[in-house]
Amino acid sequence: MLPALVPDLSYSGLAIAEGGTAAVALERLLFERDSMSDKEVSKLRNDLLKYCELDTLAMVRLNGRLMELVDKEIVHAKSTY
Repeated sequence: MLPALVPDLSYSGLAIAEGGTAAVALERLLFERDSMSDKEVSKLRNDLLKYCELDTLAMVRLNGRLMELVDKEIVHAKSTY
């Protein structure tokens, strides 16, 4: 949905680029941290933060775009009465 409604945002290029991968990464941080090096923990944490930052922005921008579309439809509907 994001590319169709907010084409200037993309997850491509991120180490974590979709929610399922983010969930697995978080699970690793929570339950397998002891078996990871500090460098691995730091990278995984940063990758998650980048994904979550973009995902949050995407939700805000999608909401804004959907509101614009609804507003246009309301104006159009009112003008046809």
